This record gives sequence, C-alpha cells and structure tokens, in this order.
Amino acid sequence: MLNLSVFDLGLLPVQIWFASYIIYPIIAVIMTMLQPSMTHAASLPGPALARWAKSFLLAQGILVSALAVALFFAPELISTIWPWKVTPVLAQMYAGPLLSYGLGSFLFARQEQALGVRALVPAMLAFTLTTVIVSFVHFSLFSLNQIADLLWFAWFISASAILAVMTVHVTQAR
Repeated sequence: MLNLSVFDLGLLPVQIWFASYIIYPIIAVIMTMLQPSMTHAASLPGPALARWAKSFLLAQGILVSALAVALFFAPELISTIWPWKVTPVLAQMYAGPLLSYGLGSFLFARQEQALGVRALVPAMLAFTLTTVIVSFVHFSLFSLNQIADLLWFAWFISASAILAVMTVHVTQAR
C-alpha cells in the first residue's frame, strides 16, 4: 500500500497478488482466533515437542521477524546488503511474508506437544527447501564473497536440515 503507484492494478496477476495479501492474513487471524490451541500451550495428546525444536522455532521467529521489520522500516539500507540486487520497494514487499513466517515460528515455539506443530513444520520445510533449490537454480545471482550471500545459504540449508528432522519427529507423533 505504501508503493501503490508502482503497480498496474489493471493486470490480473497484480489483482491476484493484492487479493492474496489481503485475504490470507484475514484467514490466518480467523483461524488463530477459532483455534486457541494455536496461541496457547495446548494439552494435546502425544509426545512432547523436543526442547531443541522449540528453541529452533523461537530463534527462527526472532531472526526472521527482526529481518522483516528491518526490511519494512529500512528498505534502502537492506536492499544494499541483500544477497541479490533488489529495489527498496521490492525489499519492503518481502517484509510481509517474512513477518508472517517469523511470527508463525514464534507462536508455534510455544507449543508443548509435537502434534501442535504438525501442520506447520512440513510447510516450513517446503518453504526453506524450495528456497535452497531456487537459490541454486539462480546461483549466478549470488557472489558468495559477501557475508549476506553466505548467511543466506547457511541459514536456509541448516534450517532445511533441522526442519526435515522436525518433520519426521512430528509426523510420527500419534
């Protein structure tokens, strides 16, 4: 909304994009309100969520949310250190999905049972693994001589590995 003038609202893909960014957060808020176990440490049956898994989700939530806030409030600065060339407008647009991902991680870190994160962890794995694959497909965009590039690959590869282990753990929970 801050950069509405850069969009051609007559194009169907732009309309779909705007609808998605409006509808999905509303659905997420409604689902969260209707399912209190998402915001409270629910006493679900089954094995406890491992302490390392909770710690990872908490750390991921803090890091990704902080990045999202920086992207939103300082897009000019962040666009200069981003792993590939982005405009400040695009950097600011990355803030929304990353904030959602970060806050989701933070909220689900509060779950006590593995079943409490069963729906979320495989989706997070899909996101991080897809990011790794797409990054390797577009490897020419990265220089790997800057810390941001190295952090990008280190984070998404390690997050994918951790989330893969978590996915096995939570999908085996009964």
